[in-house]
Amino acid sequence: MKTEIIKGINENQNLLDLRKLLVEFKKKGGNQKEAIQLLEEVRIEFRDDEKKEDKVLELLDFACGWCQKRFLIW
Repeated sequence: MKTEIIKGINENQNLLDLRKLLVEFKKKGGNQKEAIQLLEEVRIEFRDDEKKEDKVLELLDFACGWCQKRFLIW
């Protein structure tokens, strides 16, 4: 998932398309803790690019459940 998220962010995919990667990760047996850890690693990679880091932070909101109920994953 990490590689797909990095690629998606670099290609400027929209946030809901990137969220689908998290949903697929869960469907394949990934858990919330693993998803958060992977996203934190991605965040570190993008720490020098505010726009890309912001997108990772928004994905972390989905992973942590800090979003509207209709967007909850876990």
